[in-house]
Amino acid sequence: MWQSEVLDALFQQGLDITIEGKKPESMGEEDWKTLNRLACGTIRSCLSREQKYAFCKETSASKLMTELEEKFLKKSSQNKLHMKKRLFRFTYIPGATMNDHITSFNQLVADLLNLDVTFEDEDLALMLLGSLPEEFEFLETTLLHGKVAVSLNEVCGALYSYELRRKDKKDSSEKANEALVARGRPVIQAKGKKKRSKSKAKVGKDECAFCREKGHWKKDCPKLKNKGQSKTVADSNVAEYVDDSDCSLAVSGSTSSSSAWLLDSGCSNHMCPNREWFYDFRELEEGVVYTANDVPLTTHGIGSIRLKNRDGAIRTLKDVRFVPSLSRNLISVGALEDKGFTVHAEGGVMKIISGALVVMKGVRKNNRLYYYQGTTIIGTAAVASSDEKELESAKLWHMRQEQDGQNVVGYCDSNYAGDLDNRRSTTGYVFTLAKAPVCWRSTLQSTVALSTTEAEYMALTEAVKEAIWLQGLLGELGILQKHVKVHCDSQSAIMLAKNQTYHARTKHIDVRYHFIREIIEEGGVAIQKIRTTENPADMLTKVVDSIKFQHCLDLINIIKI
Repeated sequence: MWQSEVLDALFQQGLDITIEGKKPESMGEEDWKTLNRLACGTIRSCLSREQKYAFCKETSASKLMTELEEKFLKKSSQNKLHMKKRLFRFTYIPGATMNDHITSFNQLVADLLNLDVTFEDEDLALMLLGSLPEEFEFLETTLLHGKVAVSLNEVCGALYSYELRRKDKKDSSEKANEALVARGRPVIQAKGKKKRSKSKAKVGKDECAFCREKGHWKKDCPKLKNKGQSKTVADSNVAEYVDDSDCSLAVSGSTSSSSAWLLDSGCSNHMCPNREWFYDFRELEEGVVYTANDVPLTTHGIGSIRLKNRDGAIRTLKDVRFVPSLSRNLISVGALEDKGFTVHAEGGVMKIISGALVVMKGVRKNNRLYYYQGTTIIGTAAVASSDEKELESAKLWHMRQEQDGQNVVGYCDSNYAGDLDNRRSTTGYVFTLAKAPVCWRSTLQSTVALSTTEAEYMALTEAVKEAIWLQGLLGELGILQKHVKVHCDSQSAIMLAKNQTYHARTKHIDVRYHFIREIIEEGGVAIQKIRTTENPADMLTKVVDSIKFQHCLDLINIIKI
């Protein structure tokens, strides 16, 4: 194809004489060089940007064409075999237009012609007919019946006509279906000048006309108010069908893919339209998958994708289909269940569970679809399924969680002056091993703190004491851990523990709290900052709402069985 474009461009500008390589006797040397430079510029303009660099210094059009043909039109037996295999295995892709199918066929034939491989016109026509599926069998019978030979143009014309008739028939059917749909109740003009309106239902004196319950009128009906809040209806005369399933997906005409993953209970395979997300990929012969609205989509391969949960755990999603025309990234709930995972959906949260471990989690959004809460790992970079600001703020926390692995990790927090009787603060801490809770405590502090920093500082000290005991217990069990990480959400308390100059302000605090600095210098405990929203110890110090409480439980992998 590129060779034809180059030759056409040269013929159009009258530069085709240069590719012959012989200078006319009537032309001067300078004019011949100028003509060659113009021809070389025209040839290079037909090449892609990547291919231009290898031929940017060539000034002879004849040599340039020879080099291009040797590189891209090498007439070797291996190239001929490869192109013939592609032509003989060429088949129709379901859902493709007939124009695209015939164009792909002609492209293969043109590539073979450039390799000096020729076919009879009748052979090409029969190969094109052989590439069609069974639904075109009647068309093959019509074209071949009673004919000694058939041409390629006849086959192409018949296929174009068949596609046009099928499209017209489909459009007529859709219009007929629309004509059978009544939108609301029509207003009928009676013999008089009054118009007929909706008939009124027979209701009791104290009965609601909407829910048929007694004790209130329709304008005060709570069910009617709840219905109005749950959805907005643009046309009051159009009845809307609402699917009650948790996950229902139909592909629209848009091909723009999102970075979010959907936990879909309707699809049978994991699917993704982003080729660069696959870290393990193998190409397959083109297959077809169908969406909920019967749209055929072509698959080009299968592979694995790495996902990172918000707690830092990395999950590998295997057997993911590469579907370029898909508009969403789909995680098949059914495929996960087939592999032994348990699916638990409650309160707008879907959890994929293996034993007692929450493998991944999805949150239901306004469109009733469950969105996976995590990121997609692309090499060393991650694309967040949430806002970019949230990704940047959580990146450091995810890196720390990933490094924790199977070690003991602590979290501490305090509630300043939570006790109304003696104004003492509350200390709370929890320790996890392999991301599962092994030790936790919530108690009042023995000393009254004069500020939130002092309260956090004393809570941090109590957590460090517990960390030292757990470190010794692990040593007795043969598990060596050089230092225990303790996370605190107060930056001032961390500075107070690490910097001796701040201790002058806390002389009224018991001396036993100040040993934390010595422990930090010895390296037995490492104090690190944590976001308040990611601190599970927050639920041990104060009363929190149900959403916050459930979030804290999820951070330490506590599930309801």
